[in-house]
Amino acid sequence: MNKEDYIQNENKIKYLIKFVHREHVDYLLHKGLFMNQVNYYVNPRKKEDGQYDCWESLSSSELKLYKNRNRPIWCCTAILIDEVKGGVIKLDKRLLSDFFKDKIEDGRLVLIDFKSFIDKIYLYPDEYTMNFGRVNYYMHPKQIGERFFSDDWSDSIFLKLSKYSYQKEFRVAINRACEIKTEKRKVFRFFEIDAVTSYEPYEYALPDLQSISKTFTTKEIYDDIDKDYFCLNIQN
Repeated sequence: MNKEDYIQNENKIKYLIKFVHREHVDYLLHKGLFMNQVNYYVNPRKKEDGQYDCWESLSSSELKLYKNRNRPIWCCTAILIDEVKGGVIKLDKRLLSDFFKDKIEDGRLVLIDFKSFIDKIYLYPDEYTMNFGRVNYYMHPKQIGERFFSDDWSDSIFLKLSKYSYQKEFRVAINRACEIKTEKRKVFRFFEIDAVTSYEPYEYALPDLQSISKTFTTKEIYDDIDKDYFCLNIQN
């Protein structure tokens, strides 16, 4: 799809918000997208929460097959035009704990102009096939063997459980297989396993996002956090 058609198709999105730790802001603003592979988010050693989802990009419950689990993805929150009221965006409070855990004070919210972001993606395309768009949320399949929408990588990688729908996720995905590093480890002195030591990330060069972005500290929103939501005043 060309740029004009895509922007027209997604004409309800006004901004993207990336929840990022303080030490990673400069990379995002000046270098581009640091993308972890799907494997990173389905790691069974990590607690399932707003970021780590054992069902991420599931394509077949019958085979328990995770297609695309070695593809890199970059995730953020999509803000629709009608969600900006009087220069204020109201967001689910769970987003702060999802992405910053118990270090909310070190968090940063990078507000990115959506149309300008899409312009940059078309201006600086990745060398591999890529896709981007909003995530499709689904209920957990009840029947063994139920299959999802498509076997195509660019469809199945945009699937997520409906319990995470409050994240309103927008995702960039690269069709490139990333490596998994393992090492032999003994278990109970009787046999060895290939233990995963790291999942190779991918870096998508997308220069000067700073020119289309505005960064907020979490300290700026503390006074506007209630039981369920917080407000981001983008006019400050």
